[in-house]
Amino acid sequence: LPMEPLDTKFLFFSLHKTVGIAAFAVALTRIIWALTQPRPAPVHPERKLENFMAELMHWTLYAAMVLVPLTGWIEHAATEGYAPILWPFGQNLPLVPNSPALAHLMASLHIAFVWVLISAIALHIAGAMKHVVIDRDGVLARMLRGHPSGTGGPHRHNMVPALGAFAVLLAGAAWAVTSGSNQPQPTPALETAASE
Repeated sequence: LPMEPLDTKFLFFSLHKTVGIAAFAVALTRIIWALTQPRPAPVHPERKLENFMAELMHWTLYAAMVLVPLTGWIEHAATEGYAPILWPFGQNLPLVPNSPALAHLMASLHIAFVWVLISAIALHIAGAMKHVVIDRDGVLARMLRGHPSGTGGPHRHNMVPALGAFAVLLAGAAWAVTSGSNQPQPTPALETAASE
């Protein structure tokens, strides 16, 4: 959006932040629910690598769904207030100081995790389309309507893909920190305009 009028720009920033907090709450609820449920049996148990990659993408997707809004929220709390979150609970977070350096770090992580999230969503869609177009195995029907597919009963969660997802996110964070630390930390134009 153009910088002028600033009120419109701030409104969209406020909406962005407010929707982000709502997404954070929904993602946490979804993850807690998923962890308390047995996972469905694999449709193709013989395809070990494919099953591992599917679970790795699920964990990466879940983690990114939490980390994207969380890093944005911390960035907001560490920055001088402009474009507030539209809720009555205040704008700060406990243990998060007002710090331009922390805000810059969280902004870098926020962007890196956005790209991880976009990639995970794209791969998730590609995997679903593979099951529809190539495999024709009922996986999409199971995802959309809960129709059973796969053999055997429910399975327990495997923590190895979760560790793989952690490695993916750690790589994204390392990239954000190293690429962000090589750039100067300018005062964002919006902060400057907001303080005038």
